[in-house]
Amino acid sequence: MKRWLIAGLLMVSPVLALAEGGSGATGVNGPSDTGGTGSGGLKDLIFGTDKGVPDEKPFTKPDLKTLKQWAPFRVNYTSRQNVFELALDSLALGEDKIIRYAVSVSVKDSKVRNIRYEGIACDNNQYRVYAYGNPDGTWAEAEQTWKPVLVSQTRNAYQGALYDEFCGLTGVKKVADIVKGFDADVKATPTRGEGGNGK
Repeated sequence: MKRWLIAGLLMVSPVLALAEGGSGATGVNGPSDTGGTGSGGLKDLIFGTDKGVPDEKPFTKPDLKTLKQWAPFRVNYTSRQNVFELALDSLALGEDKIIRYAVSVSVKDSKVRNIRYEGIACDNNQYRVYAYGNPDGTWAEAEQTWKPVLVSQTRNAYQGALYDEFCGLTGVKKVADIVKGFDADVKATPTRGEGGNGK
């Protein structure tokens, strides 16, 4: 049964990719919290997208000054002017099945890093920004609500790329498995004080 299901999904994937490719999404330079109706791709088609707001449990943000293991990741062809990095030592999977992480977005060849602390709920296909990194290495709380994971064609919609790394057909992946996918590219990068807050 599983083999037939997988075969069927593989057959419809190219059709979905063509349909999504014609969306003509637009955006602005830098990370965007708007644009697109949100999509988890094939998983959305199968399980649906209207699952309400995730039920969160208390969590603790990591100390921004101690984050050292920044791994670059690719978003899409329209973001070549920006550098995206995930702090592997910030990854945390909560009891609420929400994966939380620190991410850095900077313009190529710039020393200014816009750092944010976010969460992705795989089961709900949504993400949330919890805080922005201050130049002094502290967090500034963000009053953000849950939003749909942006479609991959939206400019600089890095949450879509991270969703693909964090989430499988059965839900959120284990942190150890996520880290393995980034280990080859990880680099030790001190969290510099000159970074902006990304607001």
